[in-house]
Amino acid sequence: MGRVTEHFGVPIVDVDMVMASLENAMASTGGFCVGRSYVVGHQRLSGLGYCFSASLPPLLATAASEGLRIIDEQPDRVNRVQRFAVAVHRGLEAAFELFGEASIMITRARYMDQDEMYPIQPSARLMVQSEMTENEIERALVSIANIVSEL
Repeated sequence: MGRVTEHFGVPIVDVDMVMASLENAMASTGGFCVGRSYVVGHQRLSGLGYCFSASLPPLLATAASEGLRIIDEQPDRVNRVQRFAVAVHRGLEAAFELFGEASIMITRARYMDQDEMYPIQPSARLMVQSEMTENEIERALVSIANIVSEL
């Protein structure tokens, strides 16, 4: 989970609504929103997800709930994942020319959307887990560099 308010030191009471996806970090599907009742009520009743979706299947709800419980009981896992994510990002920056955060790509994506064209989606997604070791992270980066150099 992003934990953006914690990261930037914003008190949660200063935020009207928090939304999050359960699809990546929680290995589930869908998402949730929490916040002030009038804001969440409007979002719930007006959102397309409410009109055109079903509730989360029990297995996926349990998986997401269990993931949240683990994060709550073992906050060191979040710190490890964040540290590993930074290490992977730095390792990729050192080995490759990354474009995902460059403003030119954002401008190009906006331009393409205006012309009814859609930008190509990223073809690779890397994820780290709290159970990984630093050695595994380093080996993965070396493997990725070797594979890309052969292309």
